[in-house]
Amino acid sequence: MAVRKKSLEIVLIEGISDTDRGQEMPILKEFFGMLDWECKPRKAHGLASAKHNRAAFLEALLQTKSRFVHVSAHGSGSDLTVDRYAPNEARTNLRDIMDFCQTKGLRAPLSGRFVTISACGDIAPSYALGLHKHAEVTAVITPLASLDFHESALFTMMFYFTLLAPPGRKKVRNRSERLAQYIDSFNRTKIAYLNVGGSGAHRLDYWWRGEHTTIN
Repeated sequence: MAVRKKSLEIVLIEGISDTDRGQEMPILKEFFGMLDWECKPRKAHGLASAKHNRAAFLEALLQTKSRFVHVSAHGSGSDLTVDRYAPNEARTNLRDIMDFCQTKGLRAPLSGRFVTISACGDIAPSYALGLHKHAEVTAVITPLASLDFHESALFTMMFYFTLLAPPGRKKVRNRSERLAQYIDSFNRTKIAYLNVGGSGAHRLDYWWRGEHTTIN
C-alpha cells in the first residue's frame, strides 16, 4: 500500500517538562495526524543543561523551514520558560533571539512563518513586536492573560481544526492567501471559543506590506 504524503507540516516545540503539567505534544501530535498534517516534534526540555534547553528552543524556532511553528512553554511578560521546575530550567527572551540570529548570521528567519505561542501566562505585546523586529515573523498568536492548560489546549485545537479542515478547503498558493486564511481561522475560532465559554484571551499580530495589525 502506498504511503499517503502529508499535506502540510508544523514544527511543535515542547518546552514543558515531563514532570510538569501542560505538555501539548502528546495531544497535538495525535491531532495533527488525524488532520493529515505532518508534525515535527522538537524537545526543549530534559536536556543536559539549561544552556542546552535554551539552544534547542532557539534552534527549533529560528532554524526551521516549516511554515507553521507551535510553541508549548511557560510564559510571563517578555520571557518564555522551558523545563520549568526542573534542575535545568531555562528562560528565553528577545535578547536571546537577537543574539542567536546575529551569531548564526540569520536574517529574517521567521519571514513567511506563522507562530502560535501556547503558554499558561500572559505574554506582553512587546514579545510579538520583538519577534518581528529581530526575526521578521509574519504572524504570531499569544495569550493575553493567564490561562489554565485545558483552556489553552482547547483554543489551540479549535484553531488548527479551523485552519486545516474547513469545508471545501482550497490549496493556497502565495503568502497573501496563506495570511488571509490564517486571519480568518483566528477570527472564526475566537467566535466559536467564546460561544463555548472560553475567555477569548488570545491576540493575533500580523504584518503585511509594512503594516502591523492586531486582533484581540
